[in-house]
Amino acid sequence: MTYFESEFSIGETVFVAGTRREQLEGECGFCAGTGDNVGKDGKDRACPECRMRSGVVKLDEWHLEPYIQGPLTVGRIEVMFYGESDDRNYERYMCDETGVGSGTVWGGGIGQTLHRTSEQAHRAARRMCSA
Repeated sequence: MTYFESEFSIGETVFVAGTRREQLEGECGFCAGTGDNVGKDGKDRACPECRMRSGVVKLDEWHLEPYIQGPLTVGRIEVMFYGESDDRNYERYMCDETGVGSGTVWGGGIGQTLHRTSEQAHRAARRMCSA
């Protein structure tokens, strides 16, 4: 009989590494970053481009930011084991803080990875952003 040992155990503390998309911002080209639009009558109105958001506009550019969550406590482990060298094998985890039974499932190739320390998670998240 073959036994499968999961990477983490119930009750173990873990940290999640992932990425999130952040929209870049820039200075409004209409009001030159003031947020104001002073009319001929001297009245101050909201800039039609940035709408008085301190002269900042959202650009059509995005970049990835590292994302770390934790510490979390492993509360459930799901293991699918098809055979010794089968690529379909996986393990997934649910943590107490994000809901066991009806919460977030971590692992299983969904874009986030679990780590034992926050330092490991930070390194992994930075690698994900540069990949």
